[in-house]
This record gives sequence, C-alpha cells and structure tokens, in this order.
Amino acid sequence: METELQFKNNHVVSKGYGVIATSIMEDETISKEAKVLYAYFVCKAGANPRCFPANKTIMQALGIKSKISLQKYKEELVAVGLLYIKERKTKAGRVTSNYYYPKKHTLERSDEDEEDSRV
Repeated sequence: METELQFKNNHVVSKGYGVIATSIMEDETISKEAKVLYAYFVCKAGANPRCFPANKTIMQALGIKSKISLQKYKEELVAVGLLYIKERKTKAGRVTSNYYYPKKHTLERSDEDEEDSRV
C-alpha cells in the first residue's frame, strides 16, 4: 500500500525544519540512530531553543521500536553535548514529557567569508 505525504499548502517545510551541521552528520563516533534523533529534535524545535515531543510521538515518527533504544540514543546525544534534557511538569507538579534542547550551531561568517563576498 502506497502512502502519499500530505503537506499543508504543498510545502515540505510546513511542519518545521532545522539546519544541521555536516560535521555532526559525518561524525563517525555518533550512531546513525542518534543522528536521526538529533535531526528530529532540531527540526521540531525550529527557531525555538527547545521542543517537547512525547516518547510515543518520537518513536512513531522515527520507527524506534523500544523505549530502551530511544533512551540509549538520547543518552548518546547528551554524552556528546548535542542535547540537554529537562523534565517538563504540569502546574500541579506532575512530570509530563521532557523539554529537549538540541545544541544548535549558528552560522557565523568569518572575515575571510566577508572578503570573498565582496569580490
């Protein structure tokens, strides 16, 4: 059975997007599963510093089969400094999903880039 992706106003970015440094994607010390999870958090956060998807939502979106695996990938991202996790609580103090703060790399131009753009 084929499924067709549905996008609001036919825009692939209608549900959000993010920018990921190539150096992260090419880092051989980070598992491909952790990279995909990192990309998901960056895209969900968008221009915001954080996002807060539920574990079930993450697992469905990425095809992760177990909470143990998901936790392992989160821990991997925390260990390499790409993710900070903070508990999210209701006003009554009950823990709900977590806040996820993916480390985002800003695009800064060097002096050399400035000179190249003037040529």
